[in-house]
Parts: sequence; structure tokens; C-alpha cells
Amino acid sequence: MSSRSSMTQRAVLRRPVRTTDAWGQDSVSSPAGHEILPVIACKVYKKNGKLVLDNNKIARVDEMRIRFPLNADVRALDELEDVTDRLDKVLFKGPFVIRAPIRLHGHQEASLEGHSVD
Repeated sequence: MSSRSSMTQRAVLRRPVRTTDAWGQDSVSSPAGHEILPVIACKVYKKNGKLVLDNNKIARVDEMRIRFPLNADVRALDELEDVTDRLDKVLFKGPFVIRAPIRLHGHQEASLEGHSVD
């Protein structure tokens, strides 16, 4: 299922702008210092949900993954705003951080870190 036609969702990427501080060390600027990248086609999906019990509280933890085209300019630590369908209906409320993108045959894939409320 690596075909571009299966990527029916859309997301706006934000890339943190890196600067150097007074001592010449790399630092990531404030959230206002994000470069907005073009909207990308993607497919976000959840895998292997599990329940976590802690002191009479129950939480459901889902592994979220994203699939996007090979030519998409996506890097680790890029952020996704809301994920929408083609008609701009919000499917997953962001922000999400992209972790460990890998290139596969026909597409790229990565895990997402963030909170989503269904």
C-alpha cells in the first residue's frame, strides 16, 4: 500500500529554525520561530493500541504512524499541525512531532509523537 493514491490526508509541516546562542551553541528558537513548509499528502494511522493502568486511572496508548511520498522534504523533529482530509475536515488534532523517518520502497514512513483525542 505504498501508492500515492492511498495518501488521502493532508498536513502542514513546521520545521524549527535553528540558531546559535551567545556562546555559539546550537539552539532551537521559540515556537514562533518555525519555518512553515508546503502542505504534504500523507496517511496517518494508528497501530496496536493498548490500555495502561495506573492508580485507578486507565489510559489508551496508540502507536501513530505516518506515510508520505518519497520526494517529501520531511526530517526528524519536524512538526505536523492538524491532519485533515481533502475537504479540510480535521481527522487528528495536532501538533505531532515526527520521529525517525525512514525510506521504504515507494514511500517514506515515520512514527509520530503527540496527543490526539478522538
